[in-house]
Amino acid sequence: MRGMEDRERPPHLKHEQAILNHHWPSRPRDYALHEPGIAVRVRLIWERDGEQFIEGVARRWDADHVYVELKDTRSQANGVWLKPQDVYRRSPD
Repeated sequence: MRGMEDRERPPHLKHEQAILNHHWPSRPRDYALHEPGIAVRVRLIWERDGEQFIEGVARRWDADHVYVELKDTRSQANGVWLKPQDVYRRSPD
């Protein structure tokens, strides 16, 4: 019998990738949720696709961490914690 690591991943998981420049705070739930949030563009480093800039919404932050909600099927989560230098405010449309 083959091990789990030898099995082919389901099609809906094949495109998922880790974000290599994520930056978790020690207590993420202590950060206040901001509504409606701030439209941002973030610099992400994907494990296979490399560096890309993606649009999102900053919802939680302080001087050292920013939580950004993303809509990208490569991410396993709805958002990512990043360092502030990887987050750029988008100009209003």
